[in-house]
Amino acid sequence: MKLGLALAAILGIAVTTAIVGYLGVGHVLGAIAALGWRGLGVLVAWSAIPFALLGAAWFVLTPGLSPRDLVTLVWARIVRDSAGELLPFSPLGGWLIGARAAILGGIGGDAAFATTLVDVT
Repeated sequence: MKLGLALAAILGIAVTTAIVGYLGVGHVLGAIAALGWRGLGVLVAWSAIPFALLGAAWFVLTPGLSPRDLVTLVWARIVRDSAGELLPFSPLGGWLIGARAAILGGIGGDAAFATTLVDVT
């Protein structure tokens, strides 16, 4: 498990470095500077809204969970979308990785995969 995580991290760093190299460091830094800290904060907050709503939907679909599990499900949604959209995986890989993140957070495997299946459909 740790080797796979390390390899995924190395791959992610390599892909990010390649993209920044391809686009040009100056262009990337210029875009970040134009956005500014306030803009970055707004972007992050705006992006957090759908994750919170989708994680809450998973929570509602799974009876008997504690409020702590809501945070786990929101995190699993973030992991799922990150894996499916940013890393070189297919959406199916993102779904599996998101369900696995929920399982690692203490959600039962049946509930994690069931909520993923309902969410996908």
